[in-house]
Amino acid sequence: MFRSPPYIYLRRSGFYFCLNIPFSLRDTVTSRQFRYPLRTHSRAQAKLQAAYVSYWCRILFIRIRSGAMKTLTDRGIKRLVQQWLQESLDMTEEARRTYPENALRRIMVQASLSRPRKLAA
Repeated sequence: MFRSPPYIYLRRSGFYFCLNIPFSLRDTVTSRQFRYPLRTHSRAQAKLQAAYVSYWCRILFIRIRSGAMKTLTDRGIKRLVQQWLQESLDMTEEARRTYPENALRRIMVQASLSRPRKLAA
């Protein structure tokens, strides 16, 4: 059996994304971890979606630590994570309809390497 990355896990309803909040940010973000459904039973698709959301979460953590996002509330942080999750779901759904299965990885990698968007201040 293949081992899943530490930020996804499988339940009956499908794979979930889970990322622990760094201890240094616990006073800013009240929850201990982000946990969201990925709405898929495909391990490959779950890995790609989780990698995309994890990438943006880690950028967010860096921005919070640097003080660039001091006014961002816990609710705002969760809204951003949900937005990135929805973007990853939309991209994989579009790729599934438009491209063959082997192109899905290329699309997600290109999306994660695209120029970072401006995060809300």
